[in-house]
Order: sequence, then structure tokens, then C-alpha cells
Amino acid sequence: MARKFTDTPIWITGTGQGSAAIAMHDRTTLTALEATVEASRQAYQMSGRGPKDMQIAEVHDCFTIAEICAMEDLGFYEKGKAVEAIKNKDTYRDGAKPINTSGGLKSKGHPVGATGAAQAVEIFKQMRGIAERDRQVKFDVEIAMTHNLGGSGGTCVVQIYEK
Repeated sequence: MARKFTDTPIWITGTGQGSAAIAMHDRTTLTALEATVEASRQAYQMSGRGPKDMQIAEVHDCFTIAEICAMEDLGFYEKGKAVEAIKNKDTYRDGAKPINTSGGLKSKGHPVGATGAAQAVEIFKQMRGIAERDRQVKFDVEIAMTHNLGGSGGTCVVQIYEK
């Protein structure tokens, strides 16, 4: 069906959904979200890909720490290493693994209910090479990811996109 509309479809090759305790006092750790770990495990398994395959990602950054935790929970960086990656500019648009090329949720006022759609639009634009000039990464994006949270991190959906 997609080929009726374009010769170059972007496919969702992996998707996952994870749920976990919502109340902070019921969580096993305060520096990771079990829902993210589970959702990404499912998406990686379905797509046959892994964290190292992801070229760019839009992650749920409702708070600064949420972005850092997501980068580690998704397996992009070892625990405690995401901050170092940010300091080294690895996650910048011209870095090794651009994260939140859109500026993230906070840059758009975190439009609850529309955050996942905004992330998908950004990934689509990046993969098509049509993001606004100051946001477009400088390489051809073949594989990307979106990560979205709900319920204070008690639920998570991860999707992997491929050309």
C-alpha cells in the first residue's frame, strides 16, 4: 500500500510497549525506567536491530534527567555515561548519535498528547532530508527511533524506523 504513495517508504520495523510501576516509591531504581527497557527490548527484537544501529533518536525529555536516563535505558550508553556523551557533543546534530534534533519536547512546550506525533514527524523529516536547514543532520539517516513516555514513566512506546 505504501508504494502507491511513494517509491521510498519509511517503514516501522520494530515497535514495543512497556509498563511498570507508576509511583516512585514502588520502583526498583530512580535512575532507570523499566518501561523503557522493556519497550526497547521488544522493538529491537522485532526489528532485528540493536542500540548501535540507531543513527538518530527522538527521546522523551519532559525533564533534563529523563533524556539522560532514556539514552542509557535504550542502550545507547552505559549507565552513568550519557552525561559524558553530551559533554563530548556526541548527541549534537553533528555528533556521532544525534538525539532530539527537533530540540526535544521542552522546546515545543511539551504538548501532552501530541508529543509522539511530533517525534514521528521529526524522524520522517530527518530520514527524508527535509528538516529545516538548521536542524537537518549531515548524513543520510537509514535507521532511527522514537521513544515516548506516559504516566510518569509508567508506560513507554518505542518505534524503530527504516528506509
